[in-house]
Amino acid sequence: DLIVVSSSVFEFVLELALHQSGENNTNVLTNMRLLRILRIGRITRAIRVVRVVKFIRSLRALLYQIGNTLRVMVWSVVLLALIIFLFGLIFTDIASEYLARERPATASFEELAELDKLAGFLSERFGGLEISMHTLYGSITGGFTWIAAVTYFNRISMIYGLLFEAYIAFSMFAVLNVMTGVFCQSAMESAEKDHELILQNVVQEKAKYFRAVRRLFAQIDKNANGGITHQEFEAAMVDPALRAVFDALEINAADAWALFQQLDTDGDNNVDVDEFLEGCMILKGPARSIDVICIKRDMAAVRNRFDQQANSISQLETSLTEMLRMVNRPGGVPGHRHQSRHSEFKSFMRDQA
Repeated sequence: DLIVVSSSVFEFVLELALHQSGENNTNVLTNMRLLRILRIGRITRAIRVVRVVKFIRSLRALLYQIGNTLRVMVWSVVLLALIIFLFGLIFTDIASEYLARERPATASFEELAELDKLAGFLSERFGGLEISMHTLYGSITGGFTWIAAVTYFNRISMIYGLLFEAYIAFSMFAVLNVMTGVFCQSAMESAEKDHELILQNVVQEKAKYFRAVRRLFAQIDKNANGGITHQEFEAAMVDPALRAVFDALEINAADAWALFQQLDTDGDNNVDVDEFLEGCMILKGPARSIDVICIKRDMAAVRNRFDQQANSISQLETSLTEMLRMVNRPGGVPGHRHQSRHSEFKSFMRDQA
C-alpha cells in the first residue's frame, strides 16, 4: 500500500510540474502509465476476502453452490448448443433456398417491396449458420422477438412458421426448464454435502434452541432463584402459553410429574438450569437411533439378569429335591442313619456354596 500510494503521489506531482511548464513530454507520460498499470495490483487484495468468507454463511453457501454447478452448466451449454446447431441448419437451409429463388416477373411494386423486405430479413437473421445460431439463441433468451421470425417464415410456408414455434416451445418448456431443475437439484445436493456448512447450521440451531430453553426456564422460575420446584412446574403446565412453548420445542408435556422427574436427574425435587437444558435436549423430538440402541442394551441386560435368576432358582429347586431325597431315604439304624444323613447334607450344602 505504501508503494502504491507513493507512486500515485509521484505521478501526480510530475504531471502537475509538466503541465505548469508547458512542455509536451510524451515519453515521460507514457512511462508513468506503467505505474498506473502496476497499481492494478491492488485488485489482488480482494483475494483476502476468501479468508473471511467462512464467517459469512450465506455468501459462502452461494459461492460453494455456484462452484459445484459449473460442471452441470458446461454440459447444459453443450446440449443447448447442439439443439441450436441442428435447428440452425434447418432454418439456414430454408433461408438459402428462398434467397436462391427467382422473383416472379408479374409481381407488383408492393409485392416486390414485401419480397425485398422478406429477403432482407432472411439474409440478416438467417444468412449463414453462425447468424442463424445467434438468432435462435436470442429468440429463447429475450434478445430477439421470435414472433417476427414466425411472421416472415409464414410468408414462405405455414409449415416453416409452425416449425419455428415448435423450436421455441421445445426450447422454453422442455430444455430450459429441465436445465433449471437440474441446476436447482445440483445446488441443493452441493449444500447438503458441504460439511462445514452443515456443522455451522447445527451449531446455530443448537444455540438458538438453548436460548429458547433459557427463556422458557426464566418464565417458569417465578421467584428467580435459579431453580424450578414441582409446584412451579405444575403451575407452568396449566398455562396454555407455556405448554405451547413446550410443544414448539418438541417436548411432550402431557404428564407434568413424569416430565419433572425426567428433568430432575439428581432427585432433589429442584431442577436447575443445567438439568433443564440437558433434559430438554434429551427429550426433544421423537426417539432417535441412539435411544433405541440404549433401550435394546437395557433390555438385553435385564434379560441376562432374568436368565441368571432363573438358573439360580432351578439350581435351588434341584438342591431342595436332592435334600428331600436324602432325608427320606429308608433303612439303616436310626441314630447312625440320621448322623450319616446330616453329614451328607452338610457336605452337599458346602458343595453348593
